[in-house]
Amino acid sequence: MRHVLPVALLPLLLAACGGGTAPAPSPAPGPTPAPAPGNSTLTRAQIAACPNVSGSPDVNAPTCLKGTVVGKTLGGEACTLTIKDGGSYAYAGKTVTLSYMNATENFNFFAYSASADFLLWSTSSKDRSVGLKVEYNNDMAHRMQIDVDHNSVKETCVAQL
Repeated sequence: MRHVLPVALLPLLLAACGGGTAPAPSPAPGPTPAPAPGNSTLTRAQIAACPNVSGSPDVNAPTCLKGTVVGKTLGGEACTLTIKDGGSYAYAGKTVTLSYMNATENFNFFAYSASADFLLWSTSSKDRSVGLKVEYNNDMAHRMQIDVDHNSVKETCVAQL
């Protein structure tokens, strides 16, 4: 003889046995900060005009990014990256503020793929006391993530373009 459990009792049985829905994590994970849109002078169209480059060490390669990016740190504070000629830049955030003059003897890496609409720029001083890594559209949502390191003090800034 086969017993059939009425469908109406199935949710009660699952709840009693701990099944059904997964428990909420404690503490709840924090979401990625909402980037500050609209204040950046660097635009998607400007990035799309960058040349297709696959791993260039040329300090002038990021000149196509010349402009300002305004975003928020992971803690929600305002941050700004101003990209200048020759791979030089200025960054201002909550814990890191610096102005950096790039040079050919420093580590420089620039790559942009128009077909993937993905950009990666990384530069650091010869002594590694100052570093910058910029990724654009890694999540296919037109976000720019800026990671700075100044004398081992690190900060991440996220901007929506």
